[in-house]
Amino acid sequence: MSDNDLRVTPEREAVLEVLAENIGAHPSAEDIYLATMERHPGIGLATVYRTLDALERVGIVSKLELGASGSRYELNTDVGGHFHHHLICIGCGRITEFNQDLLEHLEKEIEDSTGFQITDHSLRFYGYCAKCREAAKGGETSRS
Repeated sequence: MSDNDLRVTPEREAVLEVLAENIGAHPSAEDIYLATMERHPGIGLATVYRTLDALERVGIVSKLELGASGSRYELNTDVGGHFHHHLICIGCGRITEFNQDLLEHLEKEIEDSTGFQITDHSLRFYGYCAKCREAAKGGETSRS
């Protein structure tokens, strides 16, 4: 954090620990708050939000905006400038990471034809996970 001109505080460290322990889980700010409270009972929800905003500003954390479902957070663990993509189930809300980057050819074509240098991209697929599809066959909804 100090490399990013962000002061190291116990609260920031606690938020980062929670995110590190939940790689791939994409917790909400409220989830992070509840887990952080176990270590720092005096921490407030507003502090967690401010911490997440600060960590996002310096590129340590990514925020996934999911509309009415709220936002989810994750540590930036991607190397080399290409980020993983997300499969978002509209039935149960589960977020699955998809790590294959199949857009390199498209990025090159865009850069060659427009002169626009792409530095990042984000891709989300919305649909139904296997569990929700199976539950729909049985006439029920999956909420896991």
